[in-house]
Amino acid sequence: MSSYLFQDAKVGDVVRFDGHRLEVREQKGHCPDCFFHSRVCSGVACTAAEREDMNYIYYKQLKTKKK
Repeated sequence: MSSYLFQDAKVGDVVRFDGHRLEVREQKGHCPDCFFHSRVCSGVACTAAEREDMNYIYYKQLKTKKK
């Protein structure tokens, strides 16, 4: 299998990308909600063929809580 960014991250994990916190969520038609949707997303594991767990997922940006 090729190497993709976050291919080992499990559903529910929080990953960091370029200063952003992203939660790995199961994909159920939420691709437009994905952090990478409006960015170049090639090389980021989101389809079953690209992932170790064989799940389709998307990356939901977590907002920072204000103090």
